[in-house]
Amino acid sequence: MRTLLSVFIGALFCFTTNAQVTTTSATFTAGHIETEFSTTATKDTSNESACFGTLNVGVPAGRYVVSVSVTYGGEALGSGWMSEQFSYLECATTGLKEKSISSGPPVNSAGVFVYNRANIDIANGVAPAGGLDFNLHAFRTFSTPPSCNTQVNRIKNNSWTVTVHHIPLPSCFRPNNVAVSNIQANSVDLSWTTGGASNWQIEYGPAGFTPGTGTLIPVSTNPFTLNGLSPQTVYEFRVRDSCGVGDVSIWTSMKSFQTGCSAVMAPWTENFDSGTWSAGPNFNSNGTIDTCWLRNWNNGFLMKTGPPVFSSNFTGPSGDHTTGSAKYIFSEAKTFGALPMVARIESPLVDLSALTVPELTFWYHMFGLNVDQLDVEISQNNGGTWTNIFNRTGQLQTAKTDPWKEVIVNLAAYANATVKLRFTVTQTNFGTNGDVAIDDVSIHEAPICPRPQNLEEIFIWTNRATLGWTTGGASNWQIEHGPPGFIPGTGTISSVSSNPGILGGLSPATSYDVYIRDSCGPGNVSLWQGPLRIKTRCAAFGTPYTRDFQGVAYSPGIFFNDTGTINSCWRRDNLINYVWKGGPPTFSPFNTGPDFDHTFGNSSGKYVFAQAIGGVVNSPNRVTNLQSSLINLTALTDPQLTFWYHMFGSDILSLQVRISTGNGVWNLERTISGQQQSAKSDPWNEVIIDLSAYTGDTIVVEFRARSLASGTASQIAIDDLNVGEAPSCPKSQNLVVTATTNNSITLNWLPGGTASFWNVEYGPVGFTPGNGTLLTATTQPFTIGSLSPNTAYDFYVRDSCGVGDVAVWTGPATDSTECNPVSAPWTENFEGTAFLPVPFAAGSIASCWNRTVTGNYIWTPGQGGTQSFGTGPDVDHTLGTSSGKFIYSEALFGVAQSISGWLETPLIDLTPL
Repeated sequence: MRTLLSVFIGALFCFTTNAQVTTTSATFTAGHIETEFSTTATKDTSNESACFGTLNVGVPAGRYVVSVSVTYGGEALGSGWMSEQFSYLECATTGLKEKSISSGPPVNSAGVFVYNRANIDIANGVAPAGGLDFNLHAFRTFSTPPSCNTQVNRIKNNSWTVTVHHIPLPSCFRPNNVAVSNIQANSVDLSWTTGGASNWQIEYGPAGFTPGTGTLIPVSTNPFTLNGLSPQTVYEFRVRDSCGVGDVSIWTSMKSFQTGCSAVMAPWTENFDSGTWSAGPNFNSNGTIDTCWLRNWNNGFLMKTGPPVFSSNFTGPSGDHTTGSAKYIFSEAKTFGALPMVARIESPLVDLSALTVPELTFWYHMFGLNVDQLDVEISQNNGGTWTNIFNRTGQLQTAKTDPWKEVIVNLAAYANATVKLRFTVTQTNFGTNGDVAIDDVSIHEAPICPRPQNLEEIFIWTNRATLGWTTGGASNWQIEHGPPGFIPGTGTISSVSSNPGILGGLSPATSYDVYIRDSCGPGNVSLWQGPLRIKTRCAAFGTPYTRDFQGVAYSPGIFFNDTGTINSCWRRDNLINYVWKGGPPTFSPFNTGPDFDHTFGNSSGKYVFAQAIGGVVNSPNRVTNLQSSLINLTALTDPQLTFWYHMFGSDILSLQVRISTGNGVWNLERTISGQQQSAKSDPWNEVIIDLSAYTGDTIVVEFRARSLASGTASQIAIDDLNVGEAPSCPKSQNLVVTATTNNSITLNWLPGGTASFWNVEYGPVGFTPGNGTLLTATTQPFTIGSLSPNTAYDFYVRDSCGVGDVAVWTGPATDSTECNPVSAPWTENFEGTAFLPVPFAAGSIASCWNRTVTGNYIWTPGQGGTQSFGTGPDVDHTLGTSSGKFIYSEALFGVAQSISGWLETPLIDLTPL
């Protein structure tokens, strides 16, 4: 908190009321005022800064304050931007604050912006003894610690001046809290808090009229409806108390409002192409909208005219819907503030009385990683209350060039009403790839046979497609299909009476455009809806069917955020933020994915993997699907699916394997939950799935990857897929070590079939199977004894189904026996060579100690300070010098969530004590 140093007193005469208005000013000279970092204080004035400036203005006691003016300079320095400034004035004496927060200009650069505001009424009334105290609360939305500082944004010293305007104590006090509400085309409601009178005078006129020359009306009701106004006109008005004959208060400050537009008659269309719609000259511009539309926004997130000045490749449409080269409206995030960010735009009033069955249609485009939610609402009382008539969550299109989608809403419930529409875009995550676009809004007479909507592909086979849609009201439909780009009326038309419906007679590996229309009766059909672009599957492949993903068809793309490619006979979800693609990735992250493929075991070998592009907070979990080509199993007696997977990454949720036979039903065959490997270098795991239930069928195998949306450590990799004949003695799976001692290791596994005998072979790490020690196991788990302490071993297991009938080996599982116990008393000072610090790495510890193995949070030796600034010791305890060693927990690359790591000592024998 700070104080003032200079005061200025001036005088001014107000001839309208014959009251002398005096001004008293004070300027803050105690230094720069700090700004506080906040993303929530930018919405309104409910939050208070912890480092506000304080100024006392010495207004004489008993004087009557009529208004306050304020000026100050907000300075952005270094990496700070003027657009990140937010501030407001508070009168600490009265406890009142400005009603709205002031924001900096839309300029993303450093500099000084001067704020000037007048006619502020937070100090109005009788001045107390000691003058008036004011607080200036200043915030910024970009942070450099600490929370309060003057290094990024600040209020310049000597720039903050508060001027109080006051008069002698009047006999008739003026009203305050003047408000405007219920703005119509020809009327408006005015309200105020009386100064004590029960009668008032209102003077109003066109904006800019000379006070004293406007229309003067006496009123005795509060609120008061001012009628007889012209549509789309800006008016100014002021109010004063009338306490008796010849005894009136001074006028309030002039307030303004703009009357609404007159209702337009339906049918009505808006394509946003007229000159009243403009994107503005640059990215920071809000542009212009038609004056009969209204918009509001917060934190730099707003609806504006498109196309934008600078178009992103990762969000928004490539052109408008009307012509492909004209205009539309869309949501744009210019700066980031508190979540959720909301942008709204309201249509003019639309009179539906000329329509029998009104219908709303509009086109929309929702492409981008940060696209969240679109709501459309309707109001019958000029925005007093709203009813939701459409909602869409998540991106709809997956590319800028994807076609716009149409929405049709029946408005029969609003026949003869006068309505307005409101489009609301909500974004609950940070990012600029969230453009939601609207075009060609129309309210018109609903056709006798309404069009269907939401034509979609449900399931595709080689010669048929299962399609779904939302009917316009009919129970029969016509589907027309043809080559991409065909003209409706020139394709092949078929009739269907079920929804979903099947479109047959298609050719394998062929693209088609598909349209649909309702058939409401003989000669009564709707307009066509479409096109929907589909592609049939390739003809089925025979068995054995193998894929090692080594071909040129499998590619990660050139850049990190490319969606890459897969074989054209495989199918994948066409997403941009979570996608299956060819691996290895162009840029391999440290915290997810394998170091090598399974086929060749090196970094140049290929596989397929699901990659998350960009983390999005406050969003649903991500899901993406990869489907194989069709596989014909008729040549197999006992079919079996095998593949290898690698699942390393803290954001991985699960991998599901599903199978379909072309009936549109997916059968879940396997779920693998959570990350399965703990490092990129960990070996791949094998999955074996019995396909005997599908003998004689043609199948599709689907891999469904699921991950958290908040991060990108979610690579799920697949390699060496095989569909073939199951062996007579199935292979065991999931060989793991379940327990260790200093001379034994216990194993467990999932038997491949019904065998009750197993061969177990073990030896030193890296031994060749066949050269190890061979044992026979008859129980699970199985413990191998007589091992050496502190020694690493490889273990293999195979089913023994009968004489001469054994499975192939499963393994290796690798683990070490524990050390022999150390005897107490025992001490470890970590000074030995076994404890080796390595900068920005995990380092090494003594082999008889154990620790969590993670890629990011780990116990590691330290020497002469830790690897992170601002935490940990500078010296060890043993020697008290920077050359001594200790052990500590380290987050090598920072963590975004709670995480733990453990450290274990050797076994300690306490019996000597």
